[in-house]
Amino acid sequence: MISFEPFRIYCVKNNKKQKDVRDETGLAHATVNKLFNDKPIKVEVVEKLCEHYDLKVEEVIEYKSTN
Repeated sequence: MISFEPFRIYCVKNNKKQKDVRDETGLAHATVNKLFNDKPIKVEVVEKLCEHYDLKVEEVIEYKSTN
């Protein structure tokens, strides 16, 4: 399962709420909601987060085994 937990941890450490991410990146409310609930998103969204916040991919997503 793909998880956006690393990005959520980044947001907590930097006091960023979903609204802040929307306002700063221009991402839609539904897209940011998906990030915070581990729902599928397009790779372009991950790229945008990496570029905007100067993060590595592994600071945005991770793979978690379901076993």
